[in-house]
Amino acid sequence: MLLDEQHHTVRFEHPGMRIDLGGIGKGYAVDHGVAILKARGIQHAVVSAGGDSRILGDHMGRPWLVAIRHPDDPKKVVTRIPLSDSAMSTSGDYERYFDEKGVRYHHIIDPRTGHSASKVRSATILAPTATQTDGMSKTASCSVLKKRSRSSTACLSTMRSSCAPTGACCTRTGCGRRCRDPRAPLRPRLLRRAPV
Repeated sequence: MLLDEQHHTVRFEHPGMRIDLGGIGKGYAVDHGVAILKARGIQHAVVSAGGDSRILGDHMGRPWLVAIRHPDDPKKVVTRIPLSDSAMSTSGDYERYFDEKGVRYHHIIDPRTGHSASKVRSATILAPTATQTDGMSKTASCSVLKKRSRSSTACLSTMRSSCAPTGACCTRTGCGRRCRDPRAPLRPRLLRRAPV
């Protein structure tokens, strides 16, 4: 990558390489979709773009029941989370990838190594807006729990702050347990760890 400080531009040395907003743009677009619906008086809806969704209101007096799919089997569900007035984003290594010589290469890059993130198969983040959850789900995909093996399964909660998400579910293969209420105060803690 070449930075031209004088003209405030960036370009790649290799032809055909490009930068896009795919890592954060969909969450932003989802939030704007919700804003348009609210401006037109809509009080109950789901706006989704790929793995990024935002829930507006409830579903006929009850929370929407949102499923997180299993990273290895699109017909299976890891967990279902009841949500109202919340956003959710899931990122993982199972939609856009290729395998070569036993190594999976995908679109989520670990900034510490420059290689595809390999410790977490799927990460789901809950927060008030999809703009928050979209970028944080990629970050959570690069996170590593201490004493975590490649064959472990875990749901974890992340610390609440003014800009951070309120909850996360990270899994190697799917724990099948519900995550906490996203409105409840959270502390970092392992909810479940089991060998697979």
